[in-house]
Formats: sequence, C-alpha cells, structure tokens
Amino acid sequence: MDNNESQKWIFGVDENSDSVFNERFLVCPKCKEHLHQMDIEFYYRCPFCDYAFPQDAAMEDFVIDRVVQGWVRRQGVSPTAVKDNQFPSF
Repeated sequence: MDNNESQKWIFGVDENSDSVFNERFLVCPKCKEHLHQMDIEFYYRCPFCDYAFPQDAAMEDFVIDRVVQGWVRRQGVSPTAVKDNQFPSF
C-alpha cells in the first residue's frame, strides 16, 4: 500500500463518548457523515449515501480496532504499553 492510499481517509476520536472503548470515527468522503466501526463492519458501505469503501489496510485497521482493544483489556495490558510494544511474557 502506498502512503497516499492511507492518507485519503479522515479518522477522528469522539471525545464525548461514555464508552470504555476508544470511539474512533471515519468521515465518509462523499456525504461527510461520521461513521463508527459498527456502521461499516460488515458491508464497507456508508449507510447514509451508499459510498463503497475500498478495502485497504487503513480501513481494515479501523474496523478491527474495537476487537483488538477488547482483547488487550482482557489480557490485562494497559493500552499505553501496547503503543510502546511492551507486551507481557506468557
């Protein structure tokens, strides 16, 4: 994947979320609606304008981020340790 490929998506974080998960969102390039992982998890289409998102590495990371965060929490690893590649030894 080329660097321009991953830069075409606009991602953000919902700071007002009460969720334990990091509520990231994606801005649809066609209608500009904020979409969450669950909005495009299975179909890779905007539910508002039917824009078809190409499946690339950035989109795949966005969709599975919530699953990865849940797995990390169940392992008892702090999210900052994961960012710093400090995984526990098993």
